[in-house]
Amino acid sequence: MDWNLNIQKEVSWAKEQGARVHPLLKFSVIPNAGSCITNASRIEAGETLLSLPNNVLINKTTCSWCPFAKHLTSFQLLSWILCKGKSTGMEKWPYYIEALPQDFSWHPVMFSINDPVWSDVPKDVQKLVLERKQSLLQDYQSISKFEKLDWAVFQWAWLCVNTRCLYYQIASSSSDEQLTLAPVFEYFNHSFDAQTDLQRSRTGISIIAKRAIEKDEQLYLCYGAHGNDQLFSEYGFCLGENPLNHFALDDEFTFTEKQEEFLKCHGYWKDYTFSMDGPSFRTLIALRVLLVSKSTDLFDSNYDATRKLLQYMNGLSDGSRESPMVQALWDRHLTVLLQIVRKQVAKMDELRNKDYTQRCILQLWKDRQMCIEYLLNRPIE
Repeated sequence: MDWNLNIQKEVSWAKEQGARVHPLLKFSVIPNAGSCITNASRIEAGETLLSLPNNVLINKTTCSWCPFAKHLTSFQLLSWILCKGKSTGMEKWPYYIEALPQDFSWHPVMFSINDPVWSDVPKDVQKLVLERKQSLLQDYQSISKFEKLDWAVFQWAWLCVNTRCLYYQIASSSSDEQLTLAPVFEYFNHSFDAQTDLQRSRTGISIIAKRAIEKDEQLYLCYGAHGNDQLFSEYGFCLGENPLNHFALDDEFTFTEKQEEFLKCHGYWKDYTFSMDGPSFRTLIALRVLLVSKSTDLFDSNYDATRKLLQYMNGLSDGSRESPMVQALWDRHLTVLLQIVRKQVAKMDELRNKDYTQRCILQLWKDRQMCIEYLLNRPIE
C-alpha cells in the first residue's frame, strides 16, 4: 500500500469538501516513524495552515445515522464507524480509512502481559496501559450489546480513535459527546513547543501558525500537557526531552492501616507524584504522615504531631520545624528508587539493535533517572 498516495488522495478530497490547506504544506511519510508535515517555504505568523469545515469532521453530528448512536459515547461511536468502514468503506469519507495506520502492533495497548517487553515497562506506566486496555474492553462490550464486531478490527479502530480524536464541542452535552475525528489534521505531530495553535469555532477547526516557520521545518501541534508516561500509554511514543514529565509514587510508600485511614479521611489517599519541581503537595502530606510514629494517635488532634500535621495540611503552618525530617525521609526514598532505576537503565542500554518500543521504554527509565539525580539532596521546602 502506498501510504503517501493515500494521504495525497485524502488531502485532495478534503479540499473538494471545502477544506483550506496552505499551498506550502508538504505531506510525507517518514520510514518507521509515520506521517508528517513540512513546508516548502517560509510561512509567516498568523497564517492559516489548515481549516476544516464541519462537514469534513467525523463525530456524533455528522454520523447521526448510526441506529444506536444515542446509547454510545462519542468515543465508542467513532470506533464503531471506523470498524464498519474498515469492512464496507466510508462513502462520505472515501479516503480516510486507507490513510490511517493499518498496524498498531507497536502500541503499548497491544502488548501482552506475557510479552518479555512488558516486564521492562515501569510499573506505574503499566498501570496506565492497563487502564487503556480496560477502556478498550469496556467499549467493545458496550457496542456488542447492539452489534457484534470483529475483535481484531475493533482494536484497530479503537486505537485509531485513541491516537487521533480531539475535543470539539458539537452540542451542549457532556464531554463524552464532544470528540471528533478530523481528516488531514492528524498529520501534525506532537510537540510541547509547537509552532502552531488549534482554533475551534462553530463552523469547524483551524490550525494557525503561532510564529514564523522556516522552510523545511516539520510542523507540530501540541496535543496537550502530557509527560512521556502519558504519551507512551496513550499514543505509543516519547519525546527525548519533555519538561512536562511527572512520575507516580503510589507503590513506593507503605502505610499502616491507621495512616491509610487518616489519608483517606482527609482526601489525600494515593496520587503521589514528583517532577523536576520536586514532590507534589500530596506527596509531602504522605511523607509527613509517615513521620508520625504513633499512627494510632493520628485522629487525636490533641496529639502534638497530629496537630502540626493538620495545621500544615490546612495552610496554617509552613511545617518548617519538621522540614529536616521530611527532607531526610524523601532523600531515603529517592536513593532506593534511584538504585532500581539505574539497574533498569543499564539493562535496557545493554540491548543491541533496540526497536522503537525498546527505545521508548529506555527513555521512560532515563526520564526517571535524570529527575531523581537532579532532586536528590536538594531542599524540597
